Amino acid sequence: MKRVSIAALLFFAMSMPLAAQDTLIIQENALGQCTMDGSVMTNLSGWTGTGYIDAFNGVGTTVSWEIVAPADGIYTIGWRYAFGGDSVNRRDSKIVIDGNTVIDTLLFFYTNKAWTEWSLRTVDVPLTAGDHKIRLEAARSGGIANLDYFMVVGTAPSAAACTPQFVLTVKSDSAAWGTVWYTPVKTYYDKGTIVTLHANAKPGSMFQCWTGEETSADSVFTFEVHGNVNAVARFLPSRMKPDSAIIGYASVEDDRGTPFWVFGGALGDTVDATTINQLKTYLGDANPHVVRFSGELIGPDTITVRSNKTFLGVGTSAHLKNIEVRLTQAQNV
Repeated sequence: MKRVSIAALLFFAMSMPLAAQDTLIIQENALGQCTMDGSVMTNLSGWTGTGYIDAFNGVGTTVSWEIVAPADGIYTIGWRYAFGGDSVNRRDSKIVIDGNTVIDTLLFFYTNKAWTEWSLRTVDVPLTAGDHKIRLEAARSGGIANLDYFMVVGTAPSAAACTPQFVLTVKSDSAAWGTVWYTPVKTYYDKGTIVTLHANAKPGSMFQCWTGEETSADSVFTFEVHGNVNAVARFLPSRMKPDSAIIGYASVEDDRGTPFWVFGGALGDTVDATTINQLKTYLGDANPHVVRFSGELIGPDTITVRSNKTFLGVGTSAHLKNIEVRLTQAQNV
């Protein structure tokens, strides 16, 4: 029986050539960088390339890339990022590859609580030979950390010409008044995919329009996907009628003139407010209201108005003095 010394085995192992590892860097708006829910910014220092991606806030905010792996194997993917956050404003993200979630929560650690200090966050993933779509999706309302570039380390990875993918959500604004369905149903939609939405009003209700990124007054509506779409079917009681006296941009959904009926808080109670705090309560809650006030209310103060409100001053003395009335992402006011 032949014996091989440990020293000989070590020499043999040390003499074996290692597989070559190549590093691919994909900057923002370069080949292989496909979509971003955000914009390229340059105001914070320390970035490379043409800037960094500052993603929007919100769960599901996404930045995506597309690469080619020439061989099966384990590849290291990573991001150069900056995150000057804290334990409350976290930027955890989900990694999705080819429509499959491979890491449900990837932690982006604080970069010394400074948005101008950059770190590298990497993870190893198995890839088969071929084209791969890689998405980073925000898991929290703060969105994604600022991203300088995307990196892939492995056997000769290359950037691919993108087929952008997007997310579609479809819902009814009132399950009591109507239902929705759509085809095809997918987790992600390639750019150019044809989608058809269906809205069905329940007895005593009517469909008014689709709201969101793709709008229409047709209950059956077909469109091509060119971005993330949040489609909401707007249903109303059949007794509602549009007010022809209301004109202007608030009364339409888009430049095509898709009508958006404005009736304020007519579906809710009529309430009287006598103090600034009462105005804040009635105008700032989620329920529809017709809110009336009289006399002079004096600030300084700020009142935030949410959707589906009618705000009326009663009499010639009704006046707000040194009070800011703020409408932020409010509709039907």
